[in-house]
Amino acid sequence: FVDSTGASSSTACAAGTYSATASEECATCEVGTYSTEGSDTCTLCSSGYSSDAEGASECEACPVGKYKGAGAGACIDCAAAKYADEEGSSDCKLAEAGSFVDSTGASSSTACPAGTYSATASEECATCEVGTYSAEGSDTECVDCAVAKYADEEGSSDCKLAAAGSFVGSTGASSSSPCPPGTYSATASEECATCEVGTYSTEGSSSCTSCGAGTSSSSTGAIECTPCIAGKYKGAGSGECSACAVGTFADATGQSSCALCEVGFYTAATGQSACQLADAGQFVDAFGASQQTPCPVGTYSGSGASECSDCEPGTFTASGGQTSCALVSAGSYVETSGASAETACPDGKYSSSGAESCVECAVGF
Repeated sequence: FVDSTGASSSTACAAGTYSATASEECATCEVGTYSTEGSDTCTLCSSGYSSDAEGASECEACPVGKYKGAGAGACIDCAAAKYADEEGSSDCKLAEAGSFVDSTGASSSTACPAGTYSATASEECATCEVGTYSAEGSDTECVDCAVAKYADEEGSSDCKLAAAGSFVGSTGASSSSPCPPGTYSATASEECATCEVGTYSTEGSSSCTSCGAGTSSSSTGAIECTPCIAGKYKGAGSGECSACAVGTFADATGQSSCALCEVGFYTAATGQSACQLADAGQFVDAFGASQQTPCPVGTYSGSGASECSDCEPGTFTASGGQTSCALVSAGSYVETSGASAETACPDGKYSSSGAESCVECAVGF
């Protein structure tokens, strides 16, 4: 340029200015351009570089968080959901899935906090719904809770285990359910176990309760215990009611043990509610008998006898199991008790029926 009259020479434009034609002064380069000394034009800064003021002699790399494409102009802040983590960026990067950028001019993205997620470039992370969860900084979507677990709040970072006495039978559950009566769960479960015979449970039980003495449940999954029927018993602990053994009985419901039959009574079969009276001609001489015994010869009994009675003198029984003794026939006698046979009177003697001894015949007979 030549800025005075009568000049003998021109002067080169200073760096940051230019003149395209004969001029009295050099023009200043615009923002986003630069020039070296003696330039006739300004040069555009390349992508990722700019000059932040007019009259620049060189371009500088855009700082992190900013970018610039081709053409003139200053470096621009990255928009929300984008970032530039290197100097001299010609464009901004999209926030990765599982992260977010909530402000302009960001130099990095931030991992989504636990309980949230982002599937695409986002300004903010979405909250996980009930029944789902996400771990910090890793999830592009929320994950359904597994069976035996649940999430009852939005934004869960983990799922809760089903408590004892409850269950979760499907994935993605927002709550657990109490075990129904007759079942139980001791730990986190996807289903409740069935109570065994001789036990029961109410809703939401963590274990089954053994039926008390004299009561039981006859099938699995019972919700209550019932008294043992007459003829059966049960002690403490689980299990079914058992039939009373032979020689014993239970005459009422809800018995914890069976009683022994008294003397004179017996039971030949199991599961009896009463003992049977010994028949006439039989006897039972011990407690807890399972059978009756015939009276031996020379004895007899009525019903319910604990022992047999000897036949009186003048009577006898020739076979066992008799209910009464027979009278000695005329011409015979029995002089002792407990006889099994009669004895004929000797010659010269006689007797009437039921005689204990024979009588001498009178003279002449």
